[in-house]
Amino acid sequence: MKDKNYLLQVQRHGIAEGFVKLLSSVRVIQPRFLLLFLNLLKLFKSLCEELREVKQMISRGIFIGRFQPFHLGHLVTVKYALEKVDELVVVIGSAQISHESRNPFTAGERIQMIKSSLDADDKIDSKRILIIPVPDVNTHYLWTYQLDMMVPPYQTVFSNDSFTRVLYKERGTEVIQTILYKRKELSGTKIRYRMALDKVWENLVPIQTARVIQDIAGTLRVKAIRKYSKSDH
Repeated sequence: MKDKNYLLQVQRHGIAEGFVKLLSSVRVIQPRFLLLFLNLLKLFKSLCEELREVKQMISRGIFIGRFQPFHLGHLVTVKYALEKVDELVVVIGSAQISHESRNPFTAGERIQMIKSSLDADDKIDSKRILIIPVPDVNTHYLWTYQLDMMVPPYQTVFSNDSFTRVLYKERGTEVIQTILYKRKELSGTKIRYRMALDKVWENLVPIQTARVIQDIAGTLRVKAIRKYSKSDH
């Protein structure tokens, strides 16, 4: 047999075809050897398909937050996460809650804030991002499993929330702590506080988020909620 020729065939046409040519060159083949070769071919084909699937598999991460409202710190986190994964799912937590002091905006309004802000940023490929609202459940441990039913499969969680990190680490999921960009200024609590007291807040959120809040009279809502909360106590 011309071994070198078969090696070339393997390189040129693939190992499976090389096996076929090798078999065809042998004049007399014992049945057991033929069966062995056929099983090897099936095994090799299966391995090739698995390797192809691994290569094509998209790395996906989730970024969980309430986004009340979506601010510049969140925007920095999205950009950071997109450097680590092919696709990012922005999970809007507490999706069922709105018109409260900690959660003044509805899930729909938050989706508007996030989507318009990401679409307007030329450094972000918004096609790589999904935005999915997820409601709370009474049992914290079960919430991560409920989330699994509502988002595509993922391998990585981006979060600065210590409790969220604990929940996912207990499940063996990779958790990446995100960059805390200007944390003293950029927090939803502080932005809502500034809105309630008529202080400047627009410079702490993307322009598009500020427009959404203005369009829905969000500042008036935050003030009314704060006033009602004070009178209620």
